[in-house]
Amino acid sequence: MRRIPSDKVARVVELRARGAPVMSIARELGLHRSTVYNYLARVQAFEDEGFLEEARRELEVFSRLYLSPLGEATPVSGQAVRLAELVRRFMHLPDAVVAQALLNAHWRRLKTCRRRRRSTSKSGKR
Repeated sequence: MRRIPSDKVARVVELRARGAPVMSIARELGLHRSTVYNYLARVQAFEDEGFLEEARRELEVFSRLYLSPLGEATPVSGQAVRLAELVRRFMHLPDAVVAQALLNAHWRRLKTCRRRRRSTSKSGKR
């Protein structure tokens, strides 16, 4: 993979998070499309590792809580209950497939949240 300066990597990620197409990112930064795709994949893999580490720590905490005498009273949100129902519903699939689906859904949701909101007011008119 072609090495590029860290400030360009940050710019690639920033532009993509704003919804810029890969072609325009490549053109603006003077990179090949494949280089942009490679760095986006690399950043996502790095972020996935961070997410997995955070999930592991969280699961360890909940595991200790649940195994304690008061574990049955561990509070969970309504969203957690719905996620548990989804996981249970698709338990017949291989674990890795379910995990990939959850990661994909997580990334799509992050992408949606990062999109710039459009202003509903027209500039210059009151």
